[in-house]
Amino acid sequence: MKLHPKIQQEIRQVTLQWPALPQAEKIPVRLQGTIVAYCARDANRDGRGLRCEARETVARTLKHIRSAERVAVDGSSAEDLAKRARSLLKSLKHNTDFDRTVHDARRFAGELQKAGRRRRRVAKVCRPQEHSCGTMEGVGEIRLCRVASADQLYKIGRKLRLCVAKGDRMSREYFSDLRTQEVELWTVCKCSAPFALLSVSEEDGSRFVTEFQGFDNSEPAVTDEDGRHHEIPRQILRKVLGLLNADAPDIECFTRAGVFRSLLSDAALGAHAEVCIYGERWRVWKFPDEIIMVSGYGFADGHHAIGERWSRFIRKASDTRPAMTRLRRARHRARRIGPDLVRWQEGVSHDDALDVGSLLELVLASRDLHAVLYGVNLPQSAPVHIQGLP
Repeated sequence: MKLHPKIQQEIRQVTLQWPALPQAEKIPVRLQGTIVAYCARDANRDGRGLRCEARETVARTLKHIRSAERVAVDGSSAEDLAKRARSLLKSLKHNTDFDRTVHDARRFAGELQKAGRRRRRVAKVCRPQEHSCGTMEGVGEIRLCRVASADQLYKIGRKLRLCVAKGDRMSREYFSDLRTQEVELWTVCKCSAPFALLSVSEEDGSRFVTEFQGFDNSEPAVTDEDGRHHEIPRQILRKVLGLLNADAPDIECFTRAGVFRSLLSDAALGAHAEVCIYGERWRVWKFPDEIIMVSGYGFADGHHAIGERWSRFIRKASDTRPAMTRLRRARHRARRIGPDLVRWQEGVSHDDALDVGSLLELVLASRDLHAVLYGVNLPQSAPVHIQGLP
C-alpha cells in the first residue's frame, strides 16, 4: 500500500537523522510495516482513503520519534531523558502494533515538555544581584536580592504565600514580566530568608516601586529572633530605594516613613526649612516640581515617630479647576488669584497625608511657610496673596 506523501516525508526525515545506537544501528524495518498496517485498518480509512485523523496521528508520532533522535545524541540533555529517548528508539525494533508506538512516543513527548518547562523555570533571565541594606538589632543583616529565575520566584511566592505561586492568570503575568524583564522583581531578606517581595517598573524614563508585599500580601515587616514583628526602619527603606534608583510614591511603607527619591542624599535631607504653624513645627523641602512636608518628625532611631505625618505634592499644570470644596474655599479666601495659577496635586495617598486644600490653608495661615514656598518674606501688615505656588 502506498503511504500518504506527508507520512513518507516524515519517514525519510526519521531515516536521515537516525543515530547510531547499540542494538538499533539502523532504523527498524518493522516501523514502516506497523505504519502500513495501521493505515490499512478499516477504522482508519473512508471512501477517499486514509482518514485525516489517522494521518495526523502517524505524522505527529514520527515527529516525536525525531525529537527522541535529537535527545539521544544531544549531550546537553539530562541523562535520564536521553536514556528514555534511546529506550523509545530501541523499542521500535520490537513493537508489532503501531498503537503501542503511538503510546510510547506520546509519553516521551510529555516527559520532554516537562523537562523543557523545568529548564525554563531554573534558567536565569537576568544577572543575579545582591546588596547589603544595613543591619537591625535582633535581626541581623538585611539584604536586597534580585529574582533571577521563574523557579526562584515560585519558591519565594510559596514561602511568603503570595498570589505569584497560585498558578492562575495573575501569577502567570508575573512570570511573563520576569521573562521579558518588563518588570524587575526583588526580595528583601534576612539571613537569606525573604520576608518581602517588591517590583520595579519604568515609566517615561523614571523607575517606580509598584508593589511591596510581605507575608500573605500584608505590609512588609521584619521578625526578630524572639518572634516579634517590627516595621522596616527608615534607614533600611532609604537604602533599598537608593539601590533600586527608584521612587515609591504609591507605597505606604515608604511614604509614611518619608522615604522619597528626592530625600535620599544626606545633603537633600538636611536642606529643609522649619516653620511653626498653629503651634506645630513642620519641616519643609521645596524642589522645582515637588514639595515635601512633615510634622511630628522623629529621626533619632531610624523609625518614623508616632504622630509623624508626611505629605508630598507634585506640580501639575492644568486649566481645569479641580472640583474640591476645600481647595475652592482656600482660593476664595486668598486676596488675589492670578489666571496663571499653577495647580498642585497630592503626590502620596496614605491617610495621614495633607491634601492640596490643606496645603493652601497652611500657606494662608503662615507667613513663614509662604516665604519658604515663594522665597519672599512678607511684613506683618501685608496680606498673603496666592498666585500659585512657585
